[in-house]
Amino acid sequence: MSKLFKQLVKTYADTRIEFPLLKGITVAQWLLESGRGTSALATEHLNFGGLKWRSEMVGFATPVDYKASDGWDKYCKFSSLENFIKGYWHFLDRSPYQGWRDHAASPENFIGFIGPIYAGDRNYLAKIFNVFTEAKQLLADANHGNHHHPGTGEPVTKPFIKAFIESPNHSSRAGADIDTIVVHYTTAGTFASTRNHFLNPASRVSAHYIIDKNGDIYQMVKDSDKAWHATHANRTSIGIEHVAKVGEKLTSSQEKSSIHLIKWLMSEYKIPKENIKAHKQISSTSCPGNIFGDGLDDRNLPSFKAWVAKNFSDNVTPSPGKLTPSGIGIYIVKPGDTLSAIATRHNISLDALLALNPSIQNPDFILPGQRITVARVEGDDDLIVTTSRPLNLPITIAEYQLDPSNYQFFSHPLLGEITVTGGYMEPKGHSFKPELKAIFLDGKLQTLAPDYRNIGIDYVVSDRKAKAWYGGTVTRRGREGGYGRRVHLQLDVTYEFEGNRYQVYQAFAHLQSIWVSVGQIIGQGEQIGVMGGSGANSDNDYPPHVDLSTYIFVGGTLVQINPQALDRQLA
Repeated sequence: MSKLFKQLVKTYADTRIEFPLLKGITVAQWLLESGRGTSALATEHLNFGGLKWRSEMVGFATPVDYKASDGWDKYCKFSSLENFIKGYWHFLDRSPYQGWRDHAASPENFIGFIGPIYAGDRNYLAKIFNVFTEAKQLLADANHGNHHHPGTGEPVTKPFIKAFIESPNHSSRAGADIDTIVVHYTTAGTFASTRNHFLNPASRVSAHYIIDKNGDIYQMVKDSDKAWHATHANRTSIGIEHVAKVGEKLTSSQEKSSIHLIKWLMSEYKIPKENIKAHKQISSTSCPGNIFGDGLDDRNLPSFKAWVAKNFSDNVTPSPGKLTPSGIGIYIVKPGDTLSAIATRHNISLDALLALNPSIQNPDFILPGQRITVARVEGDDDLIVTTSRPLNLPITIAEYQLDPSNYQFFSHPLLGEITVTGGYMEPKGHSFKPELKAIFLDGKLQTLAPDYRNIGIDYVVSDRKAKAWYGGTVTRRGREGGYGRRVHLQLDVTYEFEGNRYQVYQAFAHLQSIWVSVGQIIGQGEQIGVMGGSGANSDNDYPPHVDLSTYIFVGGTLVQINPQALDRQLA
């Protein structure tokens, strides 16, 4: 990513716009359009949005001839970053985008409206959403830099992780708590060399994180697992490697990322400042080399200790993103609740509550577990708005018995390469189930006789990453009888059935490992665990697969839904 793009984000963070909650999604669009700020149109003409010249742009930009992937055309040239920001929003006020303000209630609705007009690429929206998390993190970093000083107590979010590349070199912490951060350097001059070393089982070496010279952070061992980086301290520590050779110091980008990551780890695991250790303070080694300016043989480490004292305090507070749903303006309905009672409890009128929850069609019908927005607090919009969009699966999920001769394969930008091995509610080859109710793709509710049938669908994902089909909140995790390790999500979408809207849930079963915790807010496409074959007796009761159940509650009865019926309704 170019320094110029980072400067654009910093400028944008300080700029007042009509709909502040749209900043993240527009930064994501600019990331995509400008090649992360590296295109000639961006670097030479300050046009990060691929904006072609139109007469309405007089006064905001000037025309310039530019050859893009589709040939020569006239594009907008801007005189400053500020003028590009103003010009982008003025560009949307032209007739092709008429009505966009009616879709500004959420980033998803906004980009879903302008995207198909803006670009003809059928995968345009998926590409934008692929960098949406990174864009929001860039804005968060810009706001952090504008309004906070190193070493003071401030809310900290986990920095953006470029990729998770799991090393085989890890083991269990055996229940030990994380209480130490160990700082290393790689001795190898490139990230690739260190990555390959950690991927080699014969090396028997790893670390949780690697920070490249450009500031990119990679994770190779889950925090919950023990990496092999600091001998006797492994069980209770997090290891952070910095790409550098002997004699090299941290780059400014590395230092910024390292400070951000360490602050988050301190907040997340309640690690005191005195437990930020250089490797040589724990083991007989020259690591972390000269990256802080200390000599290889200097065990007093005055420069490293000064760096810790300058940049960290014991007052780092937990991230607002870790608050439970009731802390971000969302109330979870309990048995016996009514909308009137919820409104009274939050000192707002029933009409105001309904205005905050336009998806509620019948104010006399709410369900336990349903998410009710009770407040819109500035800064919380990214946490409480609906984040999911239709997946638009390229197949029609089978509602009949599948076997290896007719398995269904598809590739999806969010979910990965999927093979559906068990059709929706297929009647044979599974554990015995009592009478069940299920809604099929035609939207009709059926009562199914007891049989050895499937619950939902079964599928295999090629990279074993079990990802959330839709965003939501984790309501339950852990072992669940024959389902093995299972995760339940309360989704951020609803399903309309017979004139009523119902809260939707999904459950992912037979996981090898679970990566999420109860109350955690999960984004669409975010990994929640690793595909496995866990069951009632062991982690190998079944061939590796995911059992996906999508369900609602109708009059207190659990009703299964074909996930594609939900997806088509969203579309």
